[in-house]
Amino acid sequence: MLFTLKSILLGIVQGLTEFIPVSSSGHLVLSNYFLNFDIQDITFDVMLHVGTVLAVILYFRKDIKSLLISLWKFNDRSEEHIANRRIMLLLIIGTVVTGVIGLSVKGFIEAIFYEPLFSAIMIMITGCIIFTADFIKDKKIEVSKSKIWRIVIIGISQSFALLPGISRSGSTITASLAVGIKRDQAARFSFLLSIPAILGAALLDIRRITSVDNSLYLGYFLGTAAAFISGYLVISFLLNLIKKRKLRYISFYCWAIATFSIIMISLGY
Repeated sequence: MLFTLKSILLGIVQGLTEFIPVSSSGHLVLSNYFLNFDIQDITFDVMLHVGTVLAVILYFRKDIKSLLISLWKFNDRSEEHIANRRIMLLLIIGTVVTGVIGLSVKGFIEAIFYEPLFSAIMIMITGCIIFTADFIKDKKIEVSKSKIWRIVIIGISQSFALLPGISRSGSTITASLAVGIKRDQAARFSFLLSIPAILGAALLDIRRITSVDNSLYLGYFLGTAAAFISGYLVISFLLNLIKKRKLRYISFYCWAIATFSIIMISLGY
């Protein structure tokens, strides 16, 4: 029962912090540390991320359906279908870039993943990253018309989010804006790019997921469900922040929670 309650709480933390760019992984590490939880299991963290990616799929179901229809109608040369197929190609490229980098540093990431001081420092850096997003001039480049080098940069930025404390949405949205992608499309592309990245991580971890002790199944399921529900509820909030150029206010939170955490950890609490 205690594990189940902890799982639900961490699932809520995951959902709230996955899309608000403050780093869900960093908050999971700090939550485990300060609440004296003992759930330091990357497989569990992957399942919570699956919950939030299911929220993305539900929220952007019309966009995803449109992309898949365009892929199915491969011979249709209408402007809409051509643009959608181009976006699919760019999503694949961004995912491959992230995947190659992720696989090459997998051992290092797992070794430092549950270091709370490291996570706190990375959250501080996340604050710096998203602070700049509001001040980047919108060059209004359509995602479908973007050159491949721009997508490579976005894919690289997503790989930095493998570090606990670096926000995936914050880094990819900021990178998208920096290379000139339209503000509203930057967020949409960031969310769509998260789908294959997170599902790919789950697939790589499928052996450990299927070998989880039966007594933990309920906790895993309810934690994933909590991440799904809370994540879905905050997607619109983030999209509104980006549109109104108010991400910098989130950076103040990042700096505050990182400073507090660094002090407390350094004092041995």
